[in-house]
Amino acid sequence: MLQESVTRINFKEISTDVPYFLTIFMMPFTFNIATGLGFGVISFVILKVLSGKRQEITLTMAIIALVFLAVLLTN
Repeated sequence: MLQESVTRINFKEISTDVPYFLTIFMMPFTFNIATGLGFGVISFVILKVLSGKRQEITLTMAIIALVFLAVLLTN
């Protein structure tokens, strides 16, 4: 079932699809759903900024990414 979800990601929009993949990929490898979500949110914000689509990032998303980043760096 999980494999079907991953194979449906078409990776045409890298700044959106890579965070989906990282979220799905990191959950089982970190044994923590929250950590997987954190990697997805952080990568989403970073990739949107790097691809020049900064206007697609909401203030809430930026704050959540900073909180996840702080938590990951302190562990």
